[in-house]
Amino acid sequence: MMMTGVFSSRSADETTKLGEDLARGLSTGDVVAFRGDLGAGKTTMIKGIAGAFGIDPREVSSPSFALIHEYCGEVTIYHIDLYRIEKPEELTQLGLWEIFEGEGICLVEWPERAEAIIPKRAIRVEISRLEDDERRIQIFKP
Repeated sequence: MMMTGVFSSRSADETTKLGEDLARGLSTGDVVAFRGDLGAGKTTMIKGIAGAFGIDPREVSSPSFALIHEYCGEVTIYHIDLYRIEKPEELTQLGLWEIFEGEGICLVEWPERAEAIIPKRAIRVEISRLEDDERRIQIFKP
């Protein structure tokens, strides 16, 4: 069953654990869109998801420059970071449609840069920084 609701995290470890918990409800073909400011914890949560699928979390880093990292574990995970996308035309070259319809799990940071092509079925994660290490994490499925 998909985990939805509002959660709080007071450390990177708690955010990672929340990612692990979310992973239990994910399967191939799922797309998860992560929104939050720089440093909010998007990649930290993604490390938890990757770890739950047998991928070493130390290998997970934000693909800001590469735009897409592919991790092979129990399932293939596509970690997509759209922060550097400035124009919709740039998305065409990435082939995201094929990735979204493929056999892996897609984890997208900065989905607002490509909202028109993010599947309507995408699970949404919104991370807000409250204080130093405290985060409010909302997970919902349309």
